[in-house]
Amino acid sequence: MNPNPSATSAHAMLSVFAANGIDRIFLVPGESYLGILDALSDFPQIDVLTCRHESGAGFMACADGRLTHRPGVVMVSRGPGATNAAIAVHTAQQDAVPLILVIGQIPKADLRRQAFQEIDYQQMFGSIAKWVVEVTDPDKLAEAAFKALRIAITGTPGPVVLVVPEDIQQQPVAQRTWQLPARVASLSDQDALAKIHALLCRAERPLIIAGGALDSGPGRAALLALAERFQVPVAVSFRQHDLFPNRHGLFVGDLGLANPKDQIAAFDSSDLILAIGTRLGDITTQGYTFPSLPKPSQTLVHVYPDDRAVGLHFAADFGIVADPALFAAALAAIDGAVVLPQRRAWLSSLRSIHDRIAAWPAARAVAADGVPFVNVVARLDASLPADAIGWATARRRRSPRSCAGRVSEWSAWSATAAS
Repeated sequence: MNPNPSATSAHAMLSVFAANGIDRIFLVPGESYLGILDALSDFPQIDVLTCRHESGAGFMACADGRLTHRPGVVMVSRGPGATNAAIAVHTAQQDAVPLILVIGQIPKADLRRQAFQEIDYQQMFGSIAKWVVEVTDPDKLAEAAFKALRIAITGTPGPVVLVVPEDIQQQPVAQRTWQLPARVASLSDQDALAKIHALLCRAERPLIIAGGALDSGPGRAALLALAERFQVPVAVSFRQHDLFPNRHGLFVGDLGLANPKDQIAAFDSSDLILAIGTRLGDITTQGYTFPSLPKPSQTLVHVYPDDRAVGLHFAADFGIVADPALFAAALAAIDGAVVLPQRRAWLSSLRSIHDRIAAWPAARAVAADGVPFVNVVARLDASLPADAIGWATARRRRSPRSCAGRVSEWSAWSATAAS
């Protein structure tokens, strides 16, 4: 037994997590990381959520990382547990979400002997994780955790896999509380900004494609300021509907899985694309067909904080490796904006297409299955408060109730709404 259980390698790893703001861990308990589970009891500042399935735990950690912009942390046991969590790792990679997957592993002495439930995680996750490390020295566990935090949030955020054999989790080691230095946001040089500003003033049909790297309060504010200053229509990238107010006059839709051909053709008729905070991936570019691959027909300005993503698929006339929010704010602050009359017609044409797509479906008296859901949603839209999610959350916090109580209240509300 460890004579000093508060100074184990597992404690050192968790100390690094706690020192860097990790306050929540999602997990499915497993015997291959019992040493880490034991150590968690000494970290009351870390909220531990025990889940029923590893995929659920992984998606919860993805949501945590997406909302906090700190790595979401999920812990699972080896073999089946790690396999169940794999889809969350892939989702984090696709959506640029910071995530750390901690996997308990077989004993160090049995590695690569095809022991019970052994997997070589470098091969399994190597193509979808930013970094996969299997720590075989207890003294290096805290160091690996610190590096995992850095890699998960720098450049394009994404998943890191930290593999910890079961027999290196409870050795006495020096305790660490290393903290990541504050990130210094980068900005393009003034000469490039001036050239892009001139392009934007001259363009008759400019279009902003806004992506997930603007997913913050300052990012949204800078995007809104830039669009309004130059009266540029905004299309948001895949799964980023909330980056720009959807009822705003400059919002012209999202680039997703079911865009009509005429809408994409209209977007493609632009003469300037500002792709800000997006990697210009598969879905956003409609299978790499919009804009034209590899050299777009229009002038392309691509702004993203990771140099690997800028110009990866589409050759940009201006490839800017910079913080998208700072770039948008700096561009909006330059004097001398010009709004051409032709730009108003351009915006009107894009808005008319979007309004047609977003039009409420006509109510139906009968549905094939007997439930016309369009009528249900229409009634909800007419009856619920404008901030229905916030309203429901506030009521739940003020008055926790049993499931039966909530069903009763919603039944009463439904009867009122129907009348």
